[in-house]
Amino acid sequence: MKYLKNIGTSIGISILIGLIILLLITLLSYFNIIGDKIINISKIIIPIIIFLVSGILIGKKSTKKGWFEGLKVGIIILIVMILSNYLIYNSLHLPVSIYYIILLITASTGGMIGINKNNSLEEK
Repeated sequence: MKYLKNIGTSIGISILIGLIILLLITLLSYFNIIGDKIINISKIIIPIIIFLVSGILIGKKSTKKGWFEGLKVGIIILIVMILSNYLIYNSLHLPVSIYYIILLITASTGGMIGINKNNSLEEK
């Protein structure tokens, strides 16, 4: 039960961070402060940040194999993304699949960073 709570909090915090970033970008775009090029770049960067943060958060709460914990959280978020993408567009393409693999690698890296942060805090 504690494990599900840890996964839920890491995913919830990551989604909250993503929503705040999206709100800021939407407001800046609405007032024409940022251009279309920045918006297109942010479409790529924001999910990477979300996956990295969720991996770090779950890695801090795990005791071993942070890469695997980050991968599990990444797969959970990715399943939701794939289902929503398939329901909206009714297809999956190779570039999108490569992007999903990059997101999974980012979540695993976040788990490794998180477990190292956890170990450095325990040593002090």
